[in-house]
Formats: sequence, C-alpha cells, structure tokens
Amino acid sequence: MATKPSSGLRLKLEERLTCPVCLDYFTNPKILPCHHSFCQHCLEGLPLDKMNETYYLSCPTCRHCTELPEEGVGDFPVAFHLNDLKEIHRIQKISMDGYRIASVGQKGSGPLQFKYPRGIAISPILGHFYIADEDNHRIQVLNPDLTFSHSFGSRGSANGQFQHPRDIAIDNQGLIYMESLWVTFGTEGSGPGQLNTPVGIAIDTAATSLVYVSELGNNRISVFTSDGVFVSSFGRWGSNNYKFYSPYGLTFDEDEFLYVCDHDNGQLVVY
Repeated sequence: MATKPSSGLRLKLEERLTCPVCLDYFTNPKILPCHHSFCQHCLEGLPLDKMNETYYLSCPTCRHCTELPEEGVGDFPVAFHLNDLKEIHRIQKISMDGYRIASVGQKGSGPLQFKYPRGIAISPILGHFYIADEDNHRIQVLNPDLTFSHSFGSRGSANGQFQHPRDIAIDNQGLIYMESLWVTFGTEGSGPGQLNTPVGIAIDTAATSLVYVSELGNNRISVFTSDGVFVSSFGRWGSNNYKFYSPYGLTFDEDEFLYVCDHDNGQLVVY
C-alpha cells in the first residue's frame, strides 16, 4: 500500500493553525510585537496588568509585556500569514483576471466543511462542483452557487468508500473518476499498468476519452481507457523532455493540450 505523502508537512501546518491558548483552530488571529499569534477572543480573556493608568498584556508564550492599544486587543495587527494558511480548508472561485469572486468552507467534517480539499471538477451536465475532501474520505457536491448539495463516501476499501481521495475528473457522460490511495486502475507497482502514489487525474474528453493519471512515486503519466485498461505511459525521473520530478496536477484544455504540474522541477509542462 502506498503511503500518504507529506504527512509531516501537514502536522506542521496543523500546529501553525492552532492557537496555543485555546488549542483550537485560529479565529481572527492577532500578532503581538513579540511575533507570537493568538485568537483575538483568547487575548481578550487574558488578565491585564495596570501601571500608571496604562494597561499591559503578557504574551502567553514568552511572557513579553506589551502595552494594550487604546482600542483594545482588536487593534493588534492581524496575522495575515495565518489567515492565508486557513484558506487550505476552503473553496475559492477566482475570476480569469485573478480576483476572488466567492469563497466557502472551513475546517471540519460537516456540510461545507473540509479537511484538505485537493481535487475539484465541474459536471458538464448540471454544473455541480465535485470536491475531493481528502482527509474526510468523501466527495462533497456543491451547487453552481456554491451552496451544499450532498456528499458521498466514507473511509475504507469497499464499494463507495475512499482512502484519501486526492483528485477527481468527470467525463462528457457525467461519469466520475477519482484518484485515491486504494488502487482500482492497474495494480500497485512500477511496471506497465501499475501505479505508485497516484495523485492527479484528467480525461481527454475532447478526443479519445482516455484517462491520464500522474504518479508521484514513478515520476510518470500513465494512460488508461475508461474501463481501466492500460494503454501507455510516458516520463521518468529527471528534468529534461518527457522527464518529471513529482508530477502532481494535470488537465486538458479545449484544444487537447495536456498540462502537467511538474512539482519538484518547478515547471508547467505542456504536451
């Protein structure tokens, strides 16, 4: 069984997203002059020291004493870097010129809550958004206006269950293809038709309807029919033509060009 990648990084992210006072996910994080950050409501609950009509607050982490702003804790600077990290549990709709149109979601396991949403696809039939909610081991389906429709899946290897779904694609007939740690296309390994840590999936819907899978462990792209029959593969470890170093996401454009995010080579490859 392939191991889940980047678990150490995720633990570090979880630590950075956790307030050291309430030990919960940051809400409205504020940063003190000593560069430690806390939820605003946690800072508001701390005892204050008073000296010569001036109130002081001690940092819960380093005990550095800071003068309280006249308008209270809310006047401390916002920890924007933590707000940016919180976006990893959200779905954002971005315009073609880079402006955010809408945003939905927060960390959790309920409707419209996510734990590391990784892949997203839009149904060509009804326009619903299908989101691979990786650490909730499910697929969440949102309406075109980003309201919640339904979800399906749970953790496991049985029919209708998933193990860390990480990418999703939908063909012209509305059939859904998913990538997770449980291998159903091919077998686990490095030979023809075998997969090693598949992380991305795309369908050539404009021409062949073939399914393309990026393999982190084999540094290649494998190609299958919609029935799971192996067709071909290309790529190996390296930085030259037809070589990859940790290929992740991939997609086709309307002109049938294939785009591959060659992660550790720091480049976008087009075929």
